[in-house]
Amino acid sequence: MNFERVKTIMNIALQLSGVLSIICEPFLPNTAIKLRNILNLESIDWNSISKENPIVLSKINKGELIFRKIEMKKLIYNFKN
Repeated sequence: MNFERVKTIMNIALQLSGVLSIICEPFLPNTAIKLRNILNLESIDWNSISKENPIVLSKINKGELIFRKIEMKKLIYNFKN
């Protein structure tokens, strides 16, 4: 296993997750909060990140469900009624 490649992939994934927490905030504020809690990001905005100034994570908190599962039976029932 190439550990350097794994570290690079994980870093990119975490950077994208941090950026997603910014992008989704206007539409899904609770999701943005949950994602920031998981990533342990306190305060972040568009102006604070760039390629030269990436998101720096010191410790990631334990993950949690961001969205609840939608059961197909309930979805069909709600749609019919």
